Amino acid sequence: MNDVNYNIKCKEWPSVLAKLQYCVENGLLLHGSRITSIDVLRAGERPICATNIPVLAMMHAIMPDENYLPLSKREIWAIENPSPASQDFRIRATKGFIKKAGPGSVYVVEPGSFRQGKTKFEYVAFNPVRPVARIDVGLLDLPCKIGRLPKKLSDYYRSELARQADILPW
Repeated sequence: MNDVNYNIKCKEWPSVLAKLQYCVENGLLLHGSRITSIDVLRAGERPICATNIPVLAMMHAIMPDENYLPLSKREIWAIENPSPASQDFRIRATKGFIKKAGPGSVYVVEPGSFRQGKTKFEYVAFNPVRPVARIDVGLLDLPCKIGRLPKKLSDYYRSELARQADILPW
C-alpha cells in the first residue's frame, strides 16, 4: 500500500478524476466532504459513507452545506448511469446546487472498516476511520458539465430522499 500512497500524493496526474480512479482501481474507497481538514472520519447520527465511484465522492465534496434544511428544501443532484469503470454518465443538478457548490475534499480510505450500504455503490462504517490521503476538489474538477435537473424530477427525488430517510437506519 505504500507505493499506492506515494503515487496518490506525489505522482503527476492529468486530472483529479484520474487520481481518484487510480485509488478505486487499487481497492480503496472514497468519502467526499465539504470539510477540508479531517484527520479521522467519525460516525455521528449517521455512519461514515464511502463509495467506489469517483464522481459520487466528488459531488458529495462540493455539494452545498444544507444540513439545517429539511430534505424537501435541499438542493439536489443525480448521476445517470454511474459505474466504477464507465465514463458514460451525466450529472444533473438543481439550479441552486450549481450556484452554491463549493470546494471540498475527497478522503481516500481503506475498505477494511466498511460494509455494503443501502445502495450498490455505498459502503458504511460505524467506527472511526483514518484517511490514507486527502484530494481537494472543486466544481471545475468534474469531468463533465452539470446539466439542469428539471423541477418535476427534482421534486420526485426530494420526496424519495425524505421517504428513504424515514424508513432506513442511515
